[in-house]
Amino acid sequence: RITTDPALLTSHGPLGLALRDQQPVVVTALATAPRTAPRPGNALEHGLRAVVACPILGPARADTAVAVYADTPHFFDA
Repeated sequence: RITTDPALLTSHGPLGLALRDQQPVVVTALATAPRTAPRPGNALEHGLRAVVACPILGPARADTAVAVYADTPHFFDA
């Protein structure tokens, strides 16, 4: 479950942050990223090491987001 309430742990992952802030979130190394410190376990257990999460913007506030994961740290470095 993903939320946008900053008081809840479920809003601190990449998708929750993207939805709450209404902007893309890039996490180049899930294992060491302070932004996702409360919740990297599930992704890491599945071999995921980096993520880009983007809200799907429209005329109103986005309530949908998409995430693309990579199995290599720093895969999304610019």
